[in-house]
Amino acid sequence: MPAIAYLGVGASDKDAALLQKFPGLPPYTPINPLQPAEGYSVVSPTFWRTTQYGLYYKYPNIKPWFEQFAPQEKVGTLLIYYIAPGSLRRR
Repeated sequence: MPAIAYLGVGASDKDAALLQKFPGLPPYTPINPLQPAEGYSVVSPTFWRTTQYGLYYKYPNIKPWFEQFAPQEKVGTLLIYYIAPGSLRRR
């Protein structure tokens, strides 16, 4: 498994500071539910289903990008997605 240079997770802003205190975690960036990012993204199904990843169902017809991909791994309830560097089409 390659080293993790980026970690996208779904968490509230108040959790971001707490996550950065864990030794060895890579830089933390919240997931943008509309735009995938290269590297690893960890998706919480609970956060996904209860808040639509920050969209709060204001736009019920919009589906998050990770609904289009199968997770690479599952750890507990968390879904882990990997987008290879250079694999996203540039617009």
